[in-house]
Amino acid sequence: MIQQKNDESIEYINREKLFKYIETKEFLAVVFYNDEDPDVPRVLRHIELIDDEAAEYGIKIVKCDDLLMAKKYGYRNPPGISYFRKGKYINYDGDIDDEEELLDWLTDPANMELTEHIERVNRKMFNKIRQTSDYVAVFFYSDDCKQCGRVLAEIEHIDDEADSAGIDFVKINDKKLAKELGVFALPAVLFFKMGSKEPVIYAGNL
Repeated sequence: MIQQKNDESIEYINREKLFKYIETKEFLAVVFYNDEDPDVPRVLRHIELIDDEAAEYGIKIVKCDDLLMAKKYGYRNPPGISYFRKGKYINYDGDIDDEEELLDWLTDPANMELTEHIERVNRKMFNKIRQTSDYVAVFFYSDDCKQCGRVLAEIEHIDDEADSAGIDFVKINDKKLAKELGVFALPAVLFFKMGSKEPVIYAGNL
């Protein structure tokens, strides 16, 4: 059984690693299951079909057969899927055999945003948000930018106002993407409107 778990693409975790991952993973989807359920191999095969694509969005999918943990997170009769974002979680109530529906649910910007702070996204997540949101504001930063942290702290104060105005506000650490969009100095804020090819680059002081 241990060898079988190691061979499959979805990582098997125990209770200790579950708690560690909940604390450390940005996006974590946990498939809770009962190892004695004859339907489990079929369910896992469906989910394995989207494992690689989910990883491109920065989502880590794991599986756990700890029934006590399944019950703790709302599944008395697993299988079931819990989606964790920085300790908070939501449960999937769709068709667990429909991997495309599950992937859409996992990558839905509304489900990925479970905190009060401006969400950090990668390129693929950013492109999906642009396709689904009427208005998107994006804060470009880098780890070696001395003033980015201070500016981000200030921008966090207007996140709720932007949300009330129907604007999705995200942040991204991607210098290459910034240059592709015409940004050569960080930090920077760009505004995208659905249907418009070119973004508006904020020209004020940050």
